[in-house]
Amino acid sequence: MELDQEFSLRPAETVTVAGTSLALTLVGVTNDSRCPIDVVCVWAGEATVVLAWQRGGVASEELTLTFASLGDTGASLDRYHVAVVAVLPLPVSTAVIAPADYEVRLVVGES
Repeated sequence: MELDQEFSLRPAETVTVAGTSLALTLVGVTNDSRCPIDVVCVWAGEATVVLAWQRGGVASEELTLTFASLGDTGASLDRYHVAVVAVLPLPVSTAVIAPADYEVRLVVGES
């Protein structure tokens, strides 16, 4: 995966950013209060994404990001910025999303 290139992660998947020693693993989506697509909501809601990151082979640390339809959904890791672009699947009022079914789209760039 290249810097500034959108990519997807599923729970327990790991990706290494090309040309860096940065690796990210999706721990999971720990909270999902996004408005279902078949409902009209006053508030769009948000999803909490937990990533484990490792740099240069050093033990990973966890990074918690909140994805909302408005505003910044990223955080800085040393000289890199990690941003959540999307959390899939979109919720539906008649279904519960299983933890293993989540897919998170991210972009990593230099700060």
